[in-house]
Amino acid sequence: MIRVYQRTNQVLEPLPFPEDGVLPPRTVWIDMLEPSPEEERRVEHALEIDAPTREEMQEIELSNRLYREGAAIYLTANVINASDTDGAETTAVTFIRTSRALVTLRYADPLSFRSFSIRAMRQPGLCAGVDMTMVSIIEAVVNRSADVLERVGLRLDELSKRVFIARTKVQAGKRRKKEEDEDVDLEEALKTLGRLTDQTALVRECLMSFGRLLTYYNQVLMEEKANKDLRLRSKSLHRDVVSLTEHADSLAHKSNFLLDATLGLINIQQTNIIKIFSVAATVFLPPTLIASIYGMNYEFMPELDWAYGYPFSLGLMVLSAIVPFWYFKHRGWL
Repeated sequence: MIRVYQRTNQVLEPLPFPEDGVLPPRTVWIDMLEPSPEEERRVEHALEIDAPTREEMQEIELSNRLYREGAAIYLTANVINASDTDGAETTAVTFIRTSRALVTLRYADPLSFRSFSIRAMRQPGLCAGVDMTMVSIIEAVVNRSADVLERVGLRLDELSKRVFIARTKVQAGKRRKKEEDEDVDLEEALKTLGRLTDQTALVRECLMSFGRLLTYYNQVLMEEKANKDLRLRSKSLHRDVVSLTEHADSLAHKSNFLLDATLGLINIQQTNIIKIFSVAATVFLPPTLIASIYGMNYEFMPELDWAYGYPFSLGLMVLSAIVPFWYFKHRGWL
């Protein structure tokens, strides 16, 4: 699908691509979403450009992502898509800057592009020219990345409180930890951490690719001595990208810390379970020993003829179980 945006009387008007291939005179933006080979050829012929293939857009070499070909400049970066779902991913988007119009080539429909097209209809000044349109679109993508990082940060803070906040209760003059709410599902916490870490990595990948794009683009604007306001806006946008990349790094470190801590808590829980079994085995070991002694088939055992031998042996077994249990409690091992 191809959508052509032209400015008429300070209004941004979306149109389908003309059948005759002749672009409207005030075209500022041509958005190509999953174009067919025929649609792609029509745009290439109208603007005299050579759009990259989908495979070429996936390449990571800078020479294949940021380059000049004739009068056109090709800039490819990754945009986060479906960030509100478990199927979050990054998709490559190519900006083709020509003297007549800006072309965006993409094979997914991220929320940042949808929201920008709606916003641009209300604020046509965002598409005052080719370069202004490009900077505005990049700004929308960066703002969307910032929103995702903000949401990830809030969820990490919430998860951190659920996992780490320990509540205490004073009892019998001793301070002991006691959970008053339901136990935190650490397995679910691990799954949530995995999703948040993945989202952070995707946003960081997006920001890094746009950081490289803006570095190249700012150099082009300087060489062409573009409008000062445009250059300042582009440089400010690059600083925002650098700042958000650092923030994404800090969130990644926090995610890794929470991951290690959650795994440590799981190990503590497993250790406590094993400790209970060990204590139970230790408590029942002396009664088992006493029962084994009196289960021996020796002919001369004084207690066998004793009238109180049976209750004595039972009492001895109970006492031998209580003494280790009391000792463990006294030492605070239970």
